[in-house]
This record gives sequence, C-alpha cells and structure tokens, in this order.
Amino acid sequence: LFLLLNALIGLQFILFVRDGSDEKTESGDLNEVIVEVVSQFESDGAVLRTNLQPLPAILLKRLSLKRLFSNLIGNAIRHGGGEIDVSSGMENGDICVIVADRGPGLSEQEMQDLFQPFARGDLSRSTKGSGLGLAIVKRIVDMHHGRVRLRNREGGGLEAVVHFPVT
Repeated sequence: LFLLLNALIGLQFILFVRDGSDEKTESGDLNEVIVEVVSQFESDGAVLRTNLQPLPAILLKRLSLKRLFSNLIGNAIRHGGGEIDVSSGMENGDICVIVADRGPGLSEQEMQDLFQPFARGDLSRSTKGSGLGLAIVKRIVDMHHGRVRLRNREGGGLEAVVHFPVT
C-alpha cells in the first residue's frame, strides 16, 4: 500500500511539473471532454448526475482538460458523500462548469489554500491524496485563460466552479 501511494504521489508530481503547454490546441466542445471523463468514472461504478447545456466551441487542450475534470470529479467522489453533480452552461458570456458534491465543505481559508501545491483540506475532509490535484486544476484553467474557485454548496457540500472565456 505504501509503495502504491508513493507511486501515485510521484505520478501526480510529474503531472504537476508537466504543464501541458506543449499540447496541441484545437477547437472543440467542452461538453465532449466532460462526457468522456464522466463515462470513465461511471464505468468504474461511480454515480454522477449531469446537466450539460449546449456550449460554443472553444480553443482547448483536450488531454489537459480531461486531467482537470478527472481531478475535480475524483475529488468530489473521494470527499463528497456520494452525490455528485456536473453541470455546464453559459454565464455572463463565459462557459461555466460546476462539479458539486455533498461532503462536509471547507472553510474560506482552506478553499483558498487548496490551490497551492501540496495543500490538502485535512481539517474538514479526508486526508487522502498528494495535495497536487487542485494545483494542477488551477494551472490548466490558467492555461485556458479561465478562472476557478471553490464555494460551499447550498444544502451542504462543495462546488468547484470553472469559467472559460469563449475563444
């Protein structure tokens, strides 16, 4: 178990260091990327609810975005109490994607700190993970000129809210 955990942390570190800037940019539908990632989790037995609205095509780095959504959905499953919602739509001219769980939520300080490398929300949530997942998410969002934030969900839980400009 210890060796497996070290291997996973090593992989996360490699993914963090490799920033995806060399990946080809293409025009595509963000919902297609989300559906691919959701399907992978569902094939592993996860139950996810999706509400994906039509989106305009944007310039994207597909593999990096799959990593981003895998990290967000994986976190939601790991910490979120089993009820995961993934939605997309337009908000104030930007594409908005929300990954929401029903876990214990976090303090404002924890939500800010979690985007730093090796930070984990140990006070309110489980202690599993390398602490790199949300730092990777932030880097990929920045690469796509977007923004990401966490917020506590009405009725309990946490939401990761990602905005992407229409390019």
